[in-house]
Amino acid sequence: MVGVNWLWAPKDHLSFDFGGRVDFIVPGGVHPGQFVEYVNDDQFAPLARLLATTAAAKVIEHRDLFASPTSAAGQLGQVENPYKIPHPIFHAAISSALSGDLARSRQHFETLIQLRDATLSERDLYEWEQRLYRHASALITLLNDPPRLLVRVASDIA
Repeated sequence: MVGVNWLWAPKDHLSFDFGGRVDFIVPGGVHPGQFVEYVNDDQFAPLARLLATTAAAKVIEHRDLFASPTSAAGQLGQVENPYKIPHPIFHAAISSALSGDLARSRQHFETLIQLRDATLSERDLYEWEQRLYRHASALITLLNDPPRLLVRVASDIA
């Protein structure tokens, strides 16, 4: 698994906010799973090298995708989110703000608030949702003061 973890969303765990499982190609096609059983060194060593090489290539791909705040905002703003999960919207909002596109950031934050309201019409929010929406509500108020927003995001990361 190779993923990106955005540190601007304070949490006490690691997550794959972008990325995840990586298929790797073996002679004859795609390996059927993420697990490679160890039988002996001769069998395992080439597959382990292949796994490492594939993961390293994916890391480079992610670095290229997120080379700057602007490229991150462009990528995160296009993430498919058919189940309306709040985190991708939050990440798009923050990356847009960091890239200087405050209008787009506000759109993402407003989408997030609409999602919160729609969820509340159906059920209570889970604790993690409450934290995320509170955090988003605090950040959206700082969009009119970009230096303070940057300080807040930097402190969230630290």
